[in-house]
Amino acid sequence: MKPVLMSKRQSGFTLLEILVAIAILAFAGIALISSTTTHVSNQSILQQNAFAQWVASNQLAELRIKRKWPVPNNKKGEAEMAGTTYYWKQTVTKTQDVSMVMVEITVYSDEAMEASITSLGTYISKRS
Repeated sequence: MKPVLMSKRQSGFTLLEILVAIAILAFAGIALISSTTTHVSNQSILQQNAFAQWVASNQLAELRIKRKWPVPNNKKGEAEMAGTTYYWKQTVTKTQDVSMVMVEITVYSDEAMEASITSLGTYISKRS
């Protein structure tokens, strides 16, 4: 049997080059999956925050439409937005001007009102 001589013009990749290329592709794939997972998670949080802002905004709009002077009673309630129930609490704070109060609506994701998502406030005057 004759020994096989390798010519200088031999083409192709060595096993080591192929393994390095596979390792690089694996790391790139892991980074892509991680990035996609983070994006999907952030999308869900942003959506929840937007809906909670709408709930708070709707409660303040309702308060303005009623044109009743809000009393400091920490009124609570719930509202459904996009199939999810959000819980809100209204806090009325007196100001230095007796004809004006600050109303803040805080929106929660749980009925126990422990994890607030957002809050929105406005000033309401007796003249409005």
